[in-house]
Amino acid sequence: MSYFKEFPLIQYEFPNGDTKIYKNLSIRPAFVDELKNDTTNLQAYTIQDGETPETIAFDVYQDESLNWVIMLMNDVMNLYTDWPQSERNLLDNLMKKYREVEDSDGVLRTLSDLEVTEYLEFVGSTSNNFKGAIELSDSDNGPKVMLKPHHFIDEDGTYYSYESHFVTTDVFGNTIDKPNTIIPISHKDYELSVNDGKREIFIPNPRLIGKIQRELGSLVNE
Repeated sequence: MSYFKEFPLIQYEFPNGDTKIYKNLSIRPAFVDELKNDTTNLQAYTIQDGETPETIAFDVYQDESLNWVIMLMNDVMNLYTDWPQSERNLLDNLMKKYREVEDSDGVLRTLSDLEVTEYLEFVGSTSNNFKGAIELSDSDNGPKVMLKPHHFIDEDGTYYSYESHFVTTDVFGNTIDKPNTIIPISHKDYELSVNDGKREIFIPNPRLIGKIQRELGSLVNE
């Protein structure tokens, strides 16, 4: 059974009158949540670099076609957004994602590989107030691409947006207490942490595979 193969089709009409056929995924939570509520049904698993639902299904169930079980139980709807990328692919995609950024005049600029790398890895320091700039070759003494960390964290890992670091008073004029130590997080490290956050999943015990297949079959054939 391939992923989504057994889900029924529904017709959806858009406001402009166009209609398209989609898989009806609304049945998914019915038995998935029930299985998740019993921790004895699942085992924690950390996805290693380059692993896919197919490779995990083969290692755990000796059947790569059961990849849909891994995806279903972890709400993986799109492998490009819901599954961790390999580090190599992630870095390649970050180079594309941050290739075009606005300069200080709001004009979209295309950066070189070195400039994208600088943009991604910049954190700054207290000496430069966590700010920097990329000097554009075609813009002497003109617009620049400004550099800044993605955000800050304190010693406890609490998140602070970049903008909040420079706000010293609240709307009532009261002084805002700031942590003594604040750590700048680069865009690259932020993206890596988001990707790594997708690595922790749960895998149904092999003894449950038959039950999952039966439950899914009964739901889609109601």
